[in-house]
Amino acid sequence: MSEKKKVTFDDVEVNVLFMMSLAMDIILRDVDRKMQIQAYREGGRGGFRHDKKLLFHRFTDSVKAACIYAERLGDDVIISTEKSNYKDLNIWQDEANELARLILLYADKSSEEGATESIFGYLNSFKGAGIINKENLKPFYLK
Repeated sequence: MSEKKKVTFDDVEVNVLFMMSLAMDIILRDVDRKMQIQAYREGGRGGFRHDKKLLFHRFTDSVKAACIYAERLGDDVIISTEKSNYKDLNIWQDEANELARLILLYADKSSEEGATESIFGYLNSFKGAGIINKENLKPFYLK
């Protein structure tokens, strides 16, 4: 019988990176869909100026490229869930959607005075797995 590997900060950081790429893909696809609807609506009524159209096309091309890269990264997630007979695949998808919601809510709620400290205070009030500590978070503060 093999011992289960202890989860480290590096493991969590890599998993968060994958979840962030999946969350970014979710948000990018939503923005792309909305921009396409907007361009369609404005197309018959003057639409964007030439330079805005060019920027819009470059942006949507970048969104599409990012989606392709996210799918390729997603292949790694699929391969990593193979051992569990793919039962962990939904966990990755759920966590990516949760992270996207968390980022969007944070972007909205943190604009209020003192909210950032309250949000982080609340998150720090949970016991968690005990993997992330103040030392791990030091590189993520502006100096």
